[in-house]
Amino acid sequence: MAGPVVERALDVPYYEQTSEFTCGPACVLMTTAALTRDPFELARVNEFKVWRRCCLIGIGGTDAFGFALPLLDRGLDVRIVNEKTPTIPRELLLGFLTEQDATLARWSSKQAREEGLAEGAQLDEHAPTLADVEQALERGWVPNCLVGMDEVHGEEIPHWVVVLGIDEDEVLFHDPYPPRGKAELTRSRESFAKMLSDLQEMDASRAMVLARSPPGEGALSAKADG
Repeated sequence: MAGPVVERALDVPYYEQTSEFTCGPACVLMTTAALTRDPFELARVNEFKVWRRCCLIGIGGTDAFGFALPLLDRGLDVRIVNEKTPTIPRELLLGFLTEQDATLARWSSKQAREEGLAEGAQLDEHAPTLADVEQALERGWVPNCLVGMDEVHGEEIPHWVVVLGIDEDEVLFHDPYPPRGKAELTRSRESFAKMLSDLQEMDASRAMVLARSPPGEGALSAKADG
């Protein structure tokens, strides 16, 4: 029997990704729709515009540094919590890419990192935990978390989701990947913590990108410093 839904800490509209590789752009669209006075319209044309801005060349997906760029473009405060750089080891890339594409992917991540930090993104270099997500929500940030897909989708692939709320039992989040992904999914705190840690088993950098409106601007302006 379904229990009560976790109370939403954030009012974030839902957008379903339309390709295999645009979970990150879908989450960017949702985040900007909640936070900015000039959001991206929740439409496929903008999904792919954002994808062009933030994707890793050679892969098609996005890491935390690429994810941050369209948020910074919209004037948002951005904090990147990232375990390690480079975000994807060369050995892992060479398992499914040519050497040239692997080099391009790592180069594009490096460029995104340099650009994002130059534009004012904050960087915390550690693996994000559930406690970090909870604290971010309390401080008015929208947390975009890179998680393993196995818990929801049965696939061992990195995937972006937007967290909306946490209570003592469950985590509430938007998962843009159909058909199992949908608006306002819930998982136990233990399950979501495992989703965060599953990235370690894939040898990918555990990461989270936080965004919020600058003080006095947008629907979800900062609640507290930090």
